[in-house]
Amino acid sequence: RALVRLLDGLPLAIELAAARMKILTVDALLERLGDRLRLLTGGARDLPPFTAAAARFVVAWLIMVVVARPLARMEGGRRPSRDLVVVTGVLQFSLSYAIVYWAGAILPSGLTAVLWSIYPLLLGLVSLVMLPGERLTPRQWIGLSSGFVGIASLFFADLRHAGTQHVHAGLLLLLSPLAVAVANAYLRPRAPGVSAV
Repeated sequence: RALVRLLDGLPLAIELAAARMKILTVDALLERLGDRLRLLTGGARDLPPFTAAAARFVVAWLIMVVVARPLARMEGGRRPSRDLVVVTGVLQFSLSYAIVYWAGAILPSGLTAVLWSIYPLLLGLVSLVMLPGERLTPRQWIGLSSGFVGIASLFFADLRHAGTQHVHAGLLLLLSPLAVAVANAYLRPRAPGVSAV
């Protein structure tokens, strides 16, 4: 009753509080509701940012242990070499997701998505260096560049309300799509005929 009273009986606030009760007790919610709606909409900032990510990766790993061999047999293709597995695991998954989850604790999710959408431009730039035989046409460069200008304008519009911490987190977040771009450029000439599993 105290929780409902504290939330002024607002149905949406009660629904948000109910969702938070999966990770917090009623007493913990009451204690943290001094700034009542910030906790419900923003989450508990004192929880480690990688807890949910670690749990998801453990579950995904357990599933893949069971289904990888049958899927690989069905798909065909040769087994990936160790360097392909390491590059994929480290750059495309571990490093990239760690950066996104860390930045997600600081940046709004919309801004995180906008910043990550710079990936096609980064892939084009990385490909210039790592894949000299594959060139983009001028029309493709114009498309990528205009996309970048749009992304930059959205990012800088959000920066008016952001502090220094947000700017640093946003700049660090750019390492995530860069890591994936490097991994994809590395894999492209080395992975034809390799099983995706």
